[in-house]
Amino acid sequence: PYAAVLTHGFVLDEAGTKMSKSIGNVVDPREVIEGGANKKQQPAYGADVLRLWVASVDYSADVRIGPNALKQVFESYRKLRNTLRFVVGNVFDVADATTHAATTPAVYEALPSLDTWLLGRLADLERECDAAYASYDFARAVSAISRFCSSDLSAFYLDVAKDRLYVSPADAKRRRDCQAVLQACLETLPRVIAPILPHLAEDLWQHVPYLQPGTPFDAERASVFEGRPLPWTGANLAPYPRSAKSTTRAETDAAADDR
Repeated sequence: PYAAVLTHGFVLDEAGTKMSKSIGNVVDPREVIEGGANKKQQPAYGADVLRLWVASVDYSADVRIGPNALKQVFESYRKLRNTLRFVVGNVFDVADATTHAATTPAVYEALPSLDTWLLGRLADLERECDAAYASYDFARAVSAISRFCSSDLSAFYLDVAKDRLYVSPADAKRRRDCQAVLQACLETLPRVIAPILPHLAEDLWQHVPYLQPGTPFDAERASVFEGRPLPWTGANLAPYPRSAKSTTRAETDAAADDR
């Protein structure tokens, strides 16, 4: 009766012991989401954190869950959310998402090598996640998202870009170029994380400050899951090629001198 069936191993406690009510080592999903009686010892992590844990483990074998594992997953979730909040906060003055979009050939060709490098990594991320979801390899998608957001985007690109965003005049080309890259991230990352983190994806989608008819964030489009065309068609993945201008970390470090 099913198009496909996915099987997984047993869920064990952190010590690798089978869960049993008599032992008292059962992890209740409701308590993970809503919290236990003592919120300090059993905080409410929300459904997304539980989903992120499920997606991050290797379900082909037995998996372990407990307070320490959930804390680690929550920390990863918190870092991801903070990174996305920073991106949204720095496109607050983008009045028209189509005026200086990275998808425009003339704009893309004039971008600094650091910007085209990140756009290439963004496209790599969406292609990798598309393939991972198609093969039910959720841990691969989680790893790719975490690697891009924490390393490529947060620790490197945004660290370099802060001067362009905060010091440059509001309409300076170097600032608008950076915002074009952030717009591209906001048009791609919600689709990438939505299968695993639907609440975070929807929250991000609803708080993008620009809503222009005919753009990926159409005002008539109520939800991240109501895209036109549908997000996962394979034909509308991020269009940016791997940058020919800057393909190695050493070269991007040199490009960072722009700050």
